[in-house]
Amino acid sequence: MLTSKTPTSLARTQAYKIQLYEPSANLLQGQLAEEVFKEYVRRVAKDFSENPELKGLTYNPETQTIKGSNSYSAILINQIVEEKGLRVATQADLERILFHDPSDLRGFYNDAALILRSTDEPNKYPAKYLAEQIKTRTKLLPHYPLMINLTDLELEKKSKRILFKLKENAEPIRNPVLNQGGTFSPDEIDFKTGLPTSLPNYDTDENGLPIPTTKDGIRLLAYTRDKGLTRMTNNIFTDLETDILDLSRTEDTGRIIVIDPNQYQ
Repeated sequence: MLTSKTPTSLARTQAYKIQLYEPSANLLQGQLAEEVFKEYVRRVAKDFSENPELKGLTYNPETQTIKGSNSYSAILINQIVEEKGLRVATQADLERILFHDPSDLRGFYNDAALILRSTDEPNKYPAKYLAEQIKTRTKLLPHYPLMINLTDLELEKKSKRILFKLKENAEPIRNPVLNQGGTFSPDEIDFKTGLPTSLPNYDTDENGLPIPTTKDGIRLLAYTRDKGLTRMTNNIFTDLETDILDLSRTEDTGRIIVIDPNQYQ
């Protein structure tokens, strides 16, 4: 990382590079969406015994669109589209899309990563399983907080549970801003990770909760927890939520964004 640069100069340095390509906001539509959804349904039945954590996705044949998203479904979709040379968007990919046109993602939420802050609750069991894998891989205790892109994970069935298995080439990303909250602008994004480099203080309401900003281009990173395993999404306003407890909740406004990684080479 270019730690010697200020956030503004960091973003400007990277801006030229990401101007060289304009990523498609979503390739998971049309005939591809139909094929992927059929394979998804087949694998949920065959490999995961119709586990309810994977049952939230729906397919609209009229619009040829897959609706819904959660941590589990996005990982399984990624396993399917990787066989076609594609991948689910990482947090960095989503920030590149937003850099070009925020309207591409506004109105929908997108699952990007898991945030591991400790082996405590919430989601203690999968948190411990992930931490043990990181310890085995690095021979060190995990240095929290960590962002783990969903593309770095596979689903693993153990008894009646579905757990998260680190891929061999997984690269969890440590960033202290994950244990902070605040607002940020496009100039403060590190496009290598998709995370802001700093978070100024933000205004709160009478309950101590952050007040969403209405300033153009300014976004919120919502943070209310410092333990356990949580879900990170870009919400319908394109703010970052890093503290979602329910890893399996799915709503119709969810979209799993699929990109072609070759466009970045």
